[in-house]
Amino acid sequence: MTVLLTFLYIFQFPIFNIPVFNSSHLSFLILLIIMMFNKDYRLNIHKVLMDKRVVRIFVSLLLIIFYALLIATIKETYDFTIGKTFLSQLVQLLIGVFLFSYIHSKGKHVPVIIIESFFVQSLIMVASFLNENINSFLDYFRSSTLVDFIDQREWYQGIRGLGIAGSNFFGLAIGFGILYILIVHYYSELPIKSSVVRVSCLIIIVVMGTTAGRISLVGLGIAAVYALLRWLEPNRKKKRKVKLKRFNVKSLLISFFALIVILISSPSLINLASSNATVSKLLDWALEFYYKFQATGQASTSSTSVLKTMYFNVKNSTLLFGDGRYTNQDNTYYMHTDAGYMRNILFFGLIGLLFLIAFQMLFFDWRKDIQLNLFLIVAILIFHIKGETIGFALILQSILFLNYLSHIYPLGPVLTRRTKNDLSYNEHL
Repeated sequence: MTVLLTFLYIFQFPIFNIPVFNSSHLSFLILLIIMMFNKDYRLNIHKVLMDKRVVRIFVSLLLIIFYALLIATIKETYDFTIGKTFLSQLVQLLIGVFLFSYIHSKGKHVPVIIIESFFVQSLIMVASFLNENINSFLDYFRSSTLVDFIDQREWYQGIRGLGIAGSNFFGLAIGFGILYILIVHYYSELPIKSSVVRVSCLIIIVVMGTTAGRISLVGLGIAAVYALLRWLEPNRKKKRKVKLKRFNVKSLLISFFALIVILISSPSLINLASSNATVSKLLDWALEFYYKFQATGQASTSSTSVLKTMYFNVKNSTLLFGDGRYTNQDNTYYMHTDAGYMRNILFFGLIGLLFLIAFQMLFFDWRKDIQLNLFLIVAILIFHIKGETIGFALILQSILFLNYLSHIYPLGPVLTRRTKNDLSYNEHL
């Protein structure tokens, strides 16, 4: 049940295109029913909602919404379209409190549940890739806009949009990118103990993450560096734990590099896979940067070439305060750019962007796991070059929020148990 509810919550996919309703709302309804019959669960929810650290996140988001509305009003554009995503995030974070309280009450480790949820998504994507009938059936859980978009692009058919998520391209791809870093950190806690099975699952996740978007490979690269750093990290306190973690991280490193070697350095395997038209199309798209590097000496893709045109100079007033415009009258992006930093600056300038960054920093527990936090932040900052990520992407925000709650409420004492240590910790904050 915990994996199912987390899956519904994180991916927020439409259900039969019912207006203003998605899978996250469905998980909320289920959690409300559970809450009605479980007093301890209600107390857990209340405690998390009243936590100063959680309240700070909600208040900060409300202030950002207010600032966005203020900018659009002062600039007399009255373009409030950005508020839709911020309001959706507010609802999503509230549901996240309910979900975390439930998972914690079941004694489950939230980051592991997140990883398992993404593996379920990966299996769905595999089934969608292998079977056209399954892919067509899953359209009931995709937006009509997405289905029409793919139908109009033959190149995408069968290799893109295979999952079920509210954001099936960039949002899902950066979710996978963040997942790879979490896998490195929590690798020794995964329930599967067989190294062969773990590597197989990892390959499935990476390949399916790539179909969501090649930006996920950036997360893979950052995760590989993080894994290497953890493996080489000196001065572990307990030698037994060192050996276990080093073995696990070493096998993870081998998995990363073996995957890269298999895909790039084995022409015979690629040629064999290319005999299938769909697989060939997938390989051509996923490895476009490699093929272009072989041909031109530059590792670029069509996406990176377009991205370069998305950044341009703006006047100083726009740079500082923005233009208060987020979309055009025809619902296209203002100035026709979807690059993250550019969109923020065009709407509410550097000041608004700094507010978003400060808000995002609230999703990290700076008392522990500093390395993990830094690698996650580096990934987020890089993802934002491509598209809106910082304090914005709903799948990402859902993952970070659940992970943050798991840090401030680690497994152990029940949330409703008011221990001496718990009280002193909250009072200190």
